[in-house]
Amino acid sequence: GAGAAALAFVDTLLTEIPTLKIIMVDRNAAPGGHWNDAYDFVKLHQLSLMYGVASKQLEGNWLLYMLKHWRLPIYHRANKREILHYYDTLVKKWVKKGQVRYFPNSECDKGGMGDAEESLYRFEEIRSKGHTGGSGSSGDNGARHGGGRAFTVRVRDKFVDATLMQPLIPKTTPPAFPIDPAVTVATPNDLFFYHEGEGGKTRGGKSEKVSSVAGPNTRYVVLGCGKTGMDTIVYLVKKMGVSPDQITFVVPNDVWIFNRFPPGYMSSPGKGSPFDYTHELLKHDGDRDKVFSLLEEEGVFLRFDEKVKPTRLRFAVISKRELRLIKSVKRVVRRGRVKEIRVVEDDSSHHGRAPVGAMATKEKGEEAKPQRERSVQLSFQHGGFGSGSFSFSGGRSSHLPLNVGPVGNVVVVHCTCPGPFNGNVLATDEEGPIFVSKKKMQLNIISTPPICYSMSLLGYLEAARRRGTLDVAFGNRLLGGEGERSGEAILQELIHNYAMQQVNALSNDSGRSIGGSNLRTEVAPIMMICLFVCLGSRDTKGMLKWLRGNRLAPYSIPQYKSHHVQDLKKMVREKFLIDLSTEKEKQIRLMIERLESALTGF
Repeated sequence: GAGAAALAFVDTLLTEIPTLKIIMVDRNAAPGGHWNDAYDFVKLHQLSLMYGVASKQLEGNWLLYMLKHWRLPIYHRANKREILHYYDTLVKKWVKKGQVRYFPNSECDKGGMGDAEESLYRFEEIRSKGHTGGSGSSGDNGARHGGGRAFTVRVRDKFVDATLMQPLIPKTTPPAFPIDPAVTVATPNDLFFYHEGEGGKTRGGKSEKVSSVAGPNTRYVVLGCGKTGMDTIVYLVKKMGVSPDQITFVVPNDVWIFNRFPPGYMSSPGKGSPFDYTHELLKHDGDRDKVFSLLEEEGVFLRFDEKVKPTRLRFAVISKRELRLIKSVKRVVRRGRVKEIRVVEDDSSHHGRAPVGAMATKEKGEEAKPQRERSVQLSFQHGGFGSGSFSFSGGRSSHLPLNVGPVGNVVVVHCTCPGPFNGNVLATDEEGPIFVSKKKMQLNIISTPPICYSMSLLGYLEAARRRGTLDVAFGNRLLGGEGERSGEAILQELIHNYAMQQVNALSNDSGRSIGGSNLRTEVAPIMMICLFVCLGSRDTKGMLKWLRGNRLAPYSIPQYKSHHVQDLKKMVREKFLIDLSTEKEKQIRLMIERLESALTGF
């Protein structure tokens, strides 16, 4: 892979050990992973300040930015074009230095070739017409296979799988439910090319879907309320000039959203970070309701409707200005998840109401009969997660089907993809190893989002393992028992992923307190960050300085306070609250002792 995860990992790895040689194999034509297929009006939800790679500012030169825009770069949010250019420049630099050989448009068999040493892997180019190969592949001799060259690689150090958290997005992932072919379904990409493409024609011709029904009275039905759905509502209203009355917003599950600029953002550095949630959850003994209420009162959390209690936390970020645009849409449907979109004859499906746009027709001597109109109808999963209400009807309903308008006058916008919550069990459902074996890693998030921060930490740990600077002695103290473990063995046992999908599922039951293993899962990022500092080097103060100097880490924000040691002490005091084993309690006590010593005079 060559997406955000892979590039943040490789960047730190090469910063720490510049002499390494890395082969990057990616199915996309350019670096950047899912950003290549993202809708063109997308911007980062969080600020550019802490996204990308550790060695290169995404927001660019601060002085030049301020002279050009007359504002601080801390407010910069990169768009798709800026992000792809940033990553492309980065990879070209590595290739030019001879540190990386880069193979785009290529597929790798991640299972390997079955050799005893787990060191042989095979990949092949997927050549499209006119493809000339990537900058890392020129001059290499490989056998022709399936229209492109095939390569066998013997891995000296490690095979690194950076694709586990590959986001599922609308352009590449169709809706997971049946849709009548007569219904116009568009992605956010299609909206952009319809509105901003030359003559309403896109590079791929897909905007014809929209232009065939688009008009001043077109109704837009936005399916999904995650980052993509929110962006789409804002784009429709702000850029396309669509009246909020012409938009229907299908909200399967209301979500808690982080406020991009909470009150006191400038005077309290780091306020509003995902760590606020984990810290407060531990502080208040797993009382999720209390934590959500407190953080909402402080302006850290926002929601679509103050009368509807959210049931999901997916770490989306928004500004109050954007939220006002979203709230201007009054046709909000909360009937659970859509299970089918079909076309129906619209004379009886309005439950006693007259059909929309019905016309009277009659033959001579006959009584006038309404002409049936074909309408787009959404049906919903029985027992779905929604509250069963739809505000524009003035009442409440269970999960009954809903007609949203005539076939020729409705555009359904597909925003139902789960993004990084991609259903990959290894990626998000449960704790699992990242350092899989001597020859293999599978990159995974170990802290709260964004993902780049976790990947930089993993890159440092792998570099420290390889050059022998891990604190192996302390790792063996943490694990106890007889015998001396290697640095690799210590990382395999101690460094695990943050089970983000499980956390999201737990938040569905937001009306109850949690404890035991569930609470331990939610606060795991605190332990992982502390483990990183304690294991990364025998010089713990040096590790704290490294974190402070890493632009992806919240600790790089002046005067930021993490409360991590305070949180570790709470875990020990309330060990029964998080079902802490004797072994884990011992590990945490050792980390507290080491961190307090390092923080003295820091």
